[in-house]
Amino acid sequence: MNTPSSENETVQKSNYVPFFLLVLIAVIFLIATAKPAGYCKAQKREIPDEEICIKLFDNAISYGLVKLQPHESSGQTYFLNHRSACSVDKSAMTRFHRYGLLDAMFSDTIQASINYQMTEKAKKNRAVTNDAPWSDLLDLSPCGEVRKASGIAF
Repeated sequence: MNTPSSENETVQKSNYVPFFLLVLIAVIFLIATAKPAGYCKAQKREIPDEEICIKLFDNAISYGLVKLQPHESSGQTYFLNHRSACSVDKSAMTRFHRYGLLDAMFSDTIQASINYQMTEKAKKNRAVTNDAPWSDLLDLSPCGEVRKASGIAF
């Protein structure tokens, strides 16, 4: 036997169904239209990690930071000789660990790290007295532009 209170509960429960369907459709739409991590809108493509690393080393070399060997003249030749000296991370989990849930969900920031031996000029500018390798930790846009940088000697 249906009582007035059980009919009200049924009506209240059925009012939530359209809301949940709308949320489900919105989530499916967002997933279906999402660009891959690291998608550069300006160039309409995903920039490969290797290209990002070469660009970062080109910049560091142009600022006189990287100690080059005689056969190294550009970011490309430096990266080809030191492939493990650069890492690029486009994962949301990295953003979550560094900045929290909202950045993990909505930020397009890429994290990168480049390691190199500094020139004598760079050591003086950064007040480094030893020959330890230097590591630059960088937050980048999906197109590879530096948004934030910090460096550490290790």
